[in-house]
Amino acid sequence: MLNAKCGMLNVAPRRGRYESGYFTVIIPVIQHSAFRIQHERDARNTFSKGGRPMDSSQFTVALLVANQFGVLTRVSGLFARRGFNIDSLTVGATQDPRFSRMTISAQGDDYVRGQIVRQLEKLEDVKTVQLMDESRTVLRSLMIVKVKLDKGRLSEIVEAANTFRASVIDLSPDSVLIEITGTADKLQAFVEYAKGFGIIETSSTGPTAIGRSGYCLGGEAN
Repeated sequence: MLNAKCGMLNVAPRRGRYESGYFTVIIPVIQHSAFRIQHERDARNTFSKGGRPMDSSQFTVALLVANQFGVLTRVSGLFARRGFNIDSLTVGATQDPRFSRMTISAQGDDYVRGQIVRQLEKLEDVKTVQLMDESRTVLRSLMIVKVKLDKGRLSEIVEAANTFRASVIDLSPDSVLIEITGTADKLQAFVEYAKGFGIIETSSTGPTAIGRSGYCLGGEAN
């Protein structure tokens, strides 16, 4: 029996009887799992079950992981294998040196959120996974902005930094380094304003998240 491969499709002829003769029915079978995952994800991202466009919004996942070599690679690799995009990822040791805390920002609908949480929970090095409730979470990012220092404009730059509650952390004859923390909207607003002075370069972290009051990673505090 003929069995020919064409690209990502495994074309397997099947024989059926028609009156006194035979005819061949060609049934394409998707062979490549990555192609199937991509196809299904594209469909999910475009339409809901009711045929309406699905809502895709940003969300934050917090993780408590083992503080050891290779954990970050395994977590980021999981996102790559499943085809999920990461907007930002921050990680740092906790008060217990055995563990690190990760904050991951991504975008997707309820299905994507659920899949990410379930897949992360399967990793051996991941101790706790929590989809953060925005109304009970404080999110902050750090950015350092290097702006051009033209003659006679230092006072304007310092005043702008003070207005945004930022700090001048370095001064050189041709540039000023400004450190600012806050929400993504605040940081973007400062960048737009600083364009008037001439931005040389920027460096920023993604957001890190922590719950308010008794809202803690892994459950409510006693």
